[in-house]
Amino acid sequence: MKLLEHNLVEGTFIEESKNRFIGKVLVDGVIQECYISSSSRLESLINLKGKRVLLSTNHRKDCRTKYSLYSVFYRNKQILLNLNIVNELFGKIVEAGQYKEYFEYSSILRETTIQGYKADLFIEGKEKIIIENKAIISVRKTASFPTIHSERAIIQLRKLNAMLADGYRVFYNIIALSPFVREVEINCNEIEYYNSFVQCINNGMCINGYKLYYDNNSLKSKRIRIHI
Repeated sequence: MKLLEHNLVEGTFIEESKNRFIGKVLVDGVIQECYISSSSRLESLINLKGKRVLLSTNHRKDCRTKYSLYSVFYRNKQILLNLNIVNELFGKIVEAGQYKEYFEYSSILRETTIQGYKADLFIEGKEKIIIENKAIISVRKTASFPTIHSERAIIQLRKLNAMLADGYRVFYNIIALSPFVREVEINCNEIEYYNSFVQCINNGMCINGYKLYYDNNSLKSKRIRIHI
């Protein structure tokens, strides 16, 4: 998948605003607001100030900002920052047949609801597999997940545990949006999340680690280790 398909423009990141999801960038000498698709403040994960960034253009009329933050150039590499397109990008990797765990499946649905659960991806073939994708932004070789307490993530695990009991297979994918990450450690200090996570594993949930990144303007993916 070529990056140019997204018709991106270059800018310089200035700062995150006090309002969540909003930042300021400099584009062609003009300061603009941009949308940031992260519920966590990026400054706690990566230093963006003064960095060269790529921005996608928002075409919806009801959008507050003209641009959305897409990626940043960091140590001569590119780190993806748009969490909203992770399912789309990983779906393309699945369809390309890079990983054997997704072979021989007849269809793939993105962000569809299965028995009341909204799955990031749902694939059918020999089995029915629910895929939950969790994206990580990090510049470290070893990243931690989760980095903040999330009731939503805990509720998702409880629902996934119920889906496992109903006979569905579940793939829980932790996806680093960075070429630097080599492994991810599950944060055992988030006790409620960790216990729910381990319970799902004991009931058959499969854990996969990947990273997505751009190299020579093309989307790449590799496996990474997950430590529990």
